[in-house]
Amino acid sequence: MKKSISLFAMVLLLIGCGSETQKNSLEGQGGILLGGVFRVNEVMDMRSMFPLEITEVAAFRVASQVYESMVRLDQATLEPVPGLAESWEANEDATVWTFKLREGVKFHDDPCFPGGKGREVVAEDIEYIFKQLCSPNSNNQMYWLVRDRLKGARTYYDT
Repeated sequence: MKKSISLFAMVLLLIGCGSETQKNSLEGQGGILLGGVFRVNEVMDMRSMFPLEITEVAAFRVASQVYESMVRLDQATLEPVPGLAESWEANEDATVWTFKLREGVKFHDDPCFPGGKGREVVAEDIEYIFKQLCSPNSNNQMYWLVRDRLKGARTYYDT
């Protein structure tokens, strides 16, 4: 009996540690796999993955792998490179920024969308995020970052 239990446990261990085929993944530029399952090894608890409520390092590390930003930093040069925005420009005194969104970027399929099918990201989605960032809400832990830096943030928050 002990031998059969040990053998069964060994088989489960080998199956659990075996390499998975990426049946649900697509290959993107540079051989990067798109889709599949995201696994992360974190020992800290994550309170939330809602972007405006993330305050701990573990959740930030995971969120930075899951959410796409308008721009990101090139890891070698620390220069801004395109993310959701394919290009951007600022006025002379850098108080007004205009971003051109990349076409073809879509939300993942989710029941919140009609027919459960993700749709293309549009400018109104980015506007919604900024409004949420400037809204009084117990889940909004990030307002202090823009309160005195984003023109109109305090007025929007107070109304």
